[in-house]
Amino acid sequence: MSAWQALDDEIGRWRDGGRVVEFWWRDDDAAEADAPLDRLLKLADRSGAPLAIAAIPARLSGDAATMIKACPAAHVLQHGYAHVNHAGADRPKSEFPGTRLADERRGDMSAGRSRLAGLLAERFVPVFVPPWNRMAEDGLALLSGSGFVGLSRNKPRKSPALADGVRQVNVHVDIVDWQDGRRFVGEDRALNSVRAHLEARRSGAVDPAEPTGILGHHRVQDEAAWTFLARFLSRHRDLFRSAVEVFG
Repeated sequence: MSAWQALDDEIGRWRDGGRVVEFWWRDDDAAEADAPLDRLLKLADRSGAPLAIAAIPARLSGDAATMIKACPAAHVLQHGYAHVNHAGADRPKSEFPGTRLADERRGDMSAGRSRLAGLLAERFVPVFVPPWNRMAEDGLALLSGSGFVGLSRNKPRKSPALADGVRQVNVHVDIVDWQDGRRFVGEDRALNSVRAHLEARRSGAVDPAEPTGILGHHRVQDEAAWTFLARFLSRHRDLFRSAVEVFG
């Protein structure tokens, strides 16, 4: 049995049980009005699948913001502030580690939020996506005090509700293999990861209500990753939900 058929069978089990499969699509590291961003937006337009772009506030150009606003399928989330590592050399990378003063972190969060809101208006959804999907847990309280309604990292969430007014919706399937030259992870691995998360949701092993998140990186994706993404979106476009929908 092909991995595509195995995924279709799992989706069928959801439907047989009267349940609806939901996916969402996040793409990280938007900054410049370059050819990869143009390709990403054209793919969203062509597929009709809603796209959540995690943009780097300090680096997002006005031209890139204009391109994004011209794509009806796209909304923007906040990807940290400058995507700079502030953790120690012997620590996992993080722009918002607990070793930074809370006021510094709050300042970056608020400055980034203000810049994206000014550039993108209603296309900006105040959801925080920490670079490297990592931040100190005490940063959750900073988010709620800085006007954010959501947080998105990776791996299945333990709870949808975090600090006051902040909802968590994560991604679960990264199509880029960062340990192997940033190549596509491969069709079977990607599809099996999607299916495994759906199975875990259906059985209650993870939060059944968390949409399965597909993560891309337009600036580094190889041709195989683009080809897979286009095919997946084409087959399952009706199951995708926008950032506005998944974050309420």
